[in-house]
Amino acid sequence: MKKIRQHLGWKLFLSYLTVILIGVFSLAVAAEWHAPSALSRHMSSMQTMMAGIDSGMMQDLLEDFRTAINEVLLVSAGLAVITAVIVSTFVTRRIIQPIQEMTAVSQRIANGHYDERVQISGEDELAKLGISFNRMAHQLEQTEDRRRQLIGDVAHELRTPLSSIKSVMEGLQDGVLPADPETFASVEREVNRLQRIVRDLEELSRAEAGELPMEMAPVNPAAFGQTAVDRLRLQFE
Repeated sequence: MKKIRQHLGWKLFLSYLTVILIGVFSLAVAAEWHAPSALSRHMSSMQTMMAGIDSGMMQDLLEDFRTAINEVLLVSAGLAVITAVIVSTFVTRRIIQPIQEMTAVSQRIANGHYDERVQISGEDELAKLGISFNRMAHQLEQTEDRRRQLIGDVAHELRTPLSSIKSVMEGLQDGVLPADPETFASVEREVNRLQRIVRDLEELSRAEAGELPMEMAPVNPAAFGQTAVDRLRLQFE
């Protein structure tokens, strides 16, 4: 029973077999209860042609007819079971194979292979499921690419102010830079930049979670450019 519960193929086979057995059972009941009476009615309408047949012979004829019907039903049931096995095997492969492929591909995607896709054939529900699966895999791949790019960008953004702070501190230690308010102000600017990066990451996390309202506002590109020049000036002096 556990194997049947865990495998869709067995469930499909049992469903086909159940339908066939119900059909055979219905035919057997109909043959057992209706066929003899129907035969009797037809034979009674032919009394003139069967005047020499007594009631005993009629009963034997009915029994032989019932036996023949049962034999036919038995053979039909056997053929139906064989047909169910063949049809269920073919149909099960057509249904199970795409599902097994999706299972294997999903496991590879879970292991980090986001470029994996399933093969699509046909236009039925399984094909539509495969299309949706590939669309999901594509979105996961894009999300992973954005995540990697974000990590690289964040590492670069953190590296620049840290390098500036390190350069200033080394200059102070070596006596190259004076310990004046301007030098400390440059360090403070880089620290403030680090704080802004942290705040931006927090806002990005809130935005991805749908918790951050977006507000459009005009900006001055020249001011951004001047800020970048001032921030990098000490590294090239």
